[in-house]
Amino acid sequence: MSCQEEVAHFLKGQKIWDQFEKDFNEGFVEFIEMNMQVFQRAVEAKDPFVQFLVKAGASLLEGQITAPKLERIVELYNEKMNEHVAKGVISKADIIEPAFLFRFSHVAKVYGLSFRGRMPIGDLGSRGDAYLTTEAFFKLLGEGKTPVGEPKYEAYENELLALHDLAHIYAFMKNPLYMKEVKRVLASQAGEMTTN
Repeated sequence: MSCQEEVAHFLKGQKIWDQFEKDFNEGFVEFIEMNMQVFQRAVEAKDPFVQFLVKAGASLLEGQITAPKLERIVELYNEKMNEHVAKGVISKADIIEPAFLFRFSHVAKVYGLSFRGRMPIGDLGSRGDAYLTTEAFFKLLGEGKTPVGEPKYEAYENELLALHDLAHIYAFMKNPLYMKEVKRVLASQAGEMTTN
């Protein structure tokens, strides 16, 4: 089996999700423990994003930290998007869906899938230590997919990439007109963008 066939087979299986969720749980717990005081203040202040994480199954109690359930995050997201569509705020075509990213070092590429593999995205390329090229990132958004990166990869110093990306998903839930405009602008500029 070639490397590409091996990756394609792996992307279709349950194992990839089990590993993603395991890594996300470990990364989330480690990240919260390192930043416990900040998150305790956020809980006390009833920070909306933190409340969203708790609604999705997270526990931020010292000594009892657990990650939110990715499946529940996607369910909450879909429920909110359906609500926005039902109210006429946006159309189904305006929705940007979460796309979970997977990097395979032996083929030096990044692949994306919707939750549980319902929407394969394919080869997104890669660039050195960056997770996605700027062009690939904007192309994804223009196509209606927002990336959720590796669960243990730090986007910036002391910031978990997957959690950072989930904050974008939450922002789209709360600001559907912003989401619609992001998708419209980036879709209209497809092909004009260059990496920096």
